[in-house]
Formats: sequence, structure tokens, C-alpha cells
Amino acid sequence: MTPAGVGRPARHVPRVAVVSLYFNMYDEQMAGGFAADREAFLGQAISVLSSDAQVLDSWLLVTVDDAALANATLVTLDVDAVVLVPAMVAPPVLVRRALAGVDAPVLLWNVPEVEELTSTWSQPEGASRSTHVGCEMAANVLRRDGVIFETVTCAFGDLSRHGRLHRTLRALAVASLVRRATVLRLGEVQTGYDDVVADASALQRLGVREVCVSLEDWTRAVASTPDASAAEMASRCDGWRRDRVDEAVMATSARIAAALAGLVASSQADCGTVNCHSPYFRQHQELGVTACLAVTLLTGQGVPFSCTGDLPAALALLIGQRLAGAALYGELYTPETGKGEMAFAAGGEGDPALAASGTLRLIPNRMYPGPGGEGIGVAFPVAEGPATIVSVGVGPDRWQVVWATGTVTSRDFPDFDGPYGGWRFDSGDLEDCVTRWIAAGPSHHHALVPGHLDVEMPVVARAAAMDSVRV
Repeated sequence: MTPAGVGRPARHVPRVAVVSLYFNMYDEQMAGGFAADREAFLGQAISVLSSDAQVLDSWLLVTVDDAALANATLVTLDVDAVVLVPAMVAPPVLVRRALAGVDAPVLLWNVPEVEELTSTWSQPEGASRSTHVGCEMAANVLRRDGVIFETVTCAFGDLSRHGRLHRTLRALAVASLVRRATVLRLGEVQTGYDDVVADASALQRLGVREVCVSLEDWTRAVASTPDASAAEMASRCDGWRRDRVDEAVMATSARIAAALAGLVASSQADCGTVNCHSPYFRQHQELGVTACLAVTLLTGQGVPFSCTGDLPAALALLIGQRLAGAALYGELYTPETGKGEMAFAAGGEGDPALAASGTLRLIPNRMYPGPGGEGIGVAFPVAEGPATIVSVGVGPDRWQVVWATGTVTSRDFPDFDGPYGGWRFDSGDLEDCVTRWIAAGPSHHHALVPGHLDVEMPVVARAAAMDSVRV
């Protein structure tokens, strides 16, 4: 399953700082040029990282004063993660001093430099290629100090493991994004949907900021939206197939999308949630339609939205989209015991990037009409291929993420007014997987994400202080 993208930003590019360590106690025993060799070591690390990350600054620390100077900059940098890549054994006080007060997770990168030891191996050689010892010393103080960190062992020339390095770093970066995310809300949680509630104390534990738009402010935002902005939103659907689309309702749906985009910009929201079954949309005196088109277009622009006021699902979508470039809101429906599959579907909102090629249709939302008519939604079969399902929810003390890898299978449900596809777990037979999924206690709205995120999801969970449950 490869996300095609419709004018969307790329998946999240981590913004990092790189810290390396050098111990000058051995200088007299080392061959000439060793210090320059360790400077080159740092340069190699930056070169590898720069292929999939933005390196904002870097340091090779030798003294505590060096670490203090680095810290003065680090605490001001807006980084997603710090990459700590010791060039050799070095006093971990340098780590503590450099990272004091830095609110970012750490990727501890162990770089092996010896493929095979010869019979002439000596103590100076051992000290000169002692990155492993440097990492052990650093890891101890990181754990002592409660710093969130992940460890990867990967040589500069080991291209086969560079993927794990970059995937781990991106996962740390996405966890940082979640911990400071701004979520836009229009409408309270659907009445009775207690499994998707996230109250103020739960949001505070995670570090999420919620921006709630009042009904009055929403009404003013729609009324003040320029016709040109609504027309521009409608133009983003040019080329999509149209099936029974009412042009007047299309215009209303596009105006809702433009107004919502304006609120995203003014609040600097990373994601959002709407409740279409509320006075904001279906029950609104002037609008009277769902926001499915708006959700689809905003998600397609890289700001994913969930429905029914489900903020945890918005966070699941944010995680999935920033990791893989696309994420589809929806639910697992009834198991098909005869096929060993389940149906995954949404109610008229979707991520255009996950539509099978040439299948995306604009449709009236016949399931959820309002006084303004059947709002415009989208329908398409989901592109088949490897995927991950992610559900984020609130627990008694900690948030949790329940996830599973599997495969989206090609299915054809032409009468289904929304995105749809088959889902097959890859961790066992269907009945066993379904039982374990339910037992994990997920909220009932999920994010369907392209690719197997088996490296990323545990890292995101640990770095965001969530429990991770793999089914």
C-alpha cells in the first residue's frame, strides 16, 4: 500500500541536534591525528542522519565547559530528538551537562568500527575504537536521570541497518510531536461514546493542548469565509469522479472546508476532531450537512481529522500520517469467518492518498442527512498491501496504543458510501486475533496506516509515555 498523496506535505522529517563525545585522557597514547579522526567520525554521523533528518546543530564535547556551551544552545533549539553518538569512551558527566533541561528524547547511536580483531590488538586500539563503552556509560546516566531514550547499533557503512536507524529516529520525533500537539475541536464527544473521551487531566498527562471552538465562533467563521476560499477548496476535488453530487450542497461542503482550514491556520493545529451529529454541522441552522468533505480535504493537506469528537482517534491519525505519510480514519467491522478477514470502513470521510488508483468518488452522504441535504463525502476501495492498524485510547493511569500489522485486501462494495477494504491480521487466525484485539480495550475508531510500523509503534509509545499493546 503506497500513499499517492494529493498535494500533501511529506511524512515528518525529524529536526535533530547531534552530540558526540571525546576523551582526551588518552591523547599521548594515540597515533597522531586521532582527534581529527574523531571529528571526521562526527561528520560521518551527520552525513548518514542528513539523508532523512534535518540536523540543526552538532558538537564534539571534550570538556565540561564544552558541554555547558552546547547546553546553552540545546535548550533553545526546537528539536524533535537529540542524537547522542559517542566517538569513544568518555565521562558521562558530559552527557548530563549537555542535556540538562533539554525536553527531547534521545537516540543513543552505537557505531561499531571494527569488523575483526587481529592478534596485534592493543590497549590504545581498544580505546580508539571504544564507542560501545561510551554508549554504556551514557546509557547509565540517561536511565538514572529518567531521560527517554532509544538505542540503535549501526555501523556507518551498514546500509542494511540504516533503515532501522531512521525509522527509530522518526518514531522518536513523532512522539515529541504528539507530546506537544495542538488539537482543534468542533463539537463535544458524541453522547454516550465514553470509550473515546479524553478529559483535561488525561490531556495534561500526555501534554496535548486542545483548542475548542465555540458554536458562535464557528458560525462567524463560516459566514466570513470568502467565496474565493470556498471555490479554491472545491477546486481541490477537480478530477475526482462525481456520483449524484448536488452542486448547492457541494458549495456548502466546500465552504465548511474553507472555514475549517482557516481555523486550523489560526490555531496552528496539528490535527482535529469534529462531531457532525451536533449543532455545528448536521443540526446547524444554516449549514445542516456533515463535514465529511472538509475532513477529507484537511486530512489530504496533512492535518488529519477524526469524527464524533474522538480526540484520541485524531492522535492515532496524526501518529500514522507523520510516520507513513497517510492515515485513514475508520473502524473494524464484522469478522468474515469464512474468509479470515474483517471489513475496515469509514463513514464518508477519508484520506485521498489511500484510495486505490482512479477510484476516488465524491458522493452524497445518504447515511447521515441533515436539513441542508446529504453532505458531500468520499467513497473508494483502499489500496491493497501491507498496513498497520492503530488505536489510541485513555487508560486509568496512562494512555495506551493498541496496534496490529497485517494486510489490506482488495474488496468491492460499490454500495458502501465511504472508504472500505478487507483487513487480514498477520499474527494468527482471525478469531484469535479479534479476541486479543477486543481484550486489549481499544477505542472503537482506528487509523489505518500504510506499511508495517513494527519498529515505530513501540518507540512512539515508550517516548510518549504510553502503554503499547501489539495484537
